[in-house]
Amino acid sequence: MTLLPALRRPTAVIALLAALGLGATGAAAQETGDRAPWHPGTYFAAGAQFSFPYDRFADDYQTGYGLQAIFDYPWVPLLDWSASVGWNHFGAKGDNDAVDVWEAAAGLRFVLGRFFMNGEVGWFSEVDDTTFIPGLGWRTERWEISLRTKAAGSNAWTSVRFGWYF
Repeated sequence: MTLLPALRRPTAVIALLAALGLGATGAAAQETGDRAPWHPGTYFAAGAQFSFPYDRFADDYQTGYGLQAIFDYPWVPLLDWSASVGWNHFGAKGDNDAVDVWEAAAGLRFVLGRFFMNGEVGWFSEVDDTTFIPGLGWRTERWEISLRTKAAGSNAWTSVRFGWYF
């Protein structure tokens, strides 16, 4: 399966999302109401993600999909604790076997209105790797969409994650 050229360059995708998100942040920061503008007040979410391998990982595996449990808790204004646990499935290419990767990650989110940037440290089974996971996203009271990239050694992929907070 051929990937879009932009998805093979996660730094370019993250920079584009940051530029778009920062332009929209001003309007989101001007919201009023009883709740704190920097956090919608819901902490747990269920998520689905699509993962796009690149580098040598793309030579052996197809686009993946997975499920996530997401946690987001306000710590101080503009900064939240975040964590996730999830499962990803990557189909095989050629003579390889498909792989199921479990992940656990935790870190911080810098929150500007509805836009956030996060940095987490995550562990991944099967590829036996621990690495830094940068990400960008957009969150409403009930929904989140985020772009996360995992790159260490030859095991690399970018994920688009959709979360529903309850």
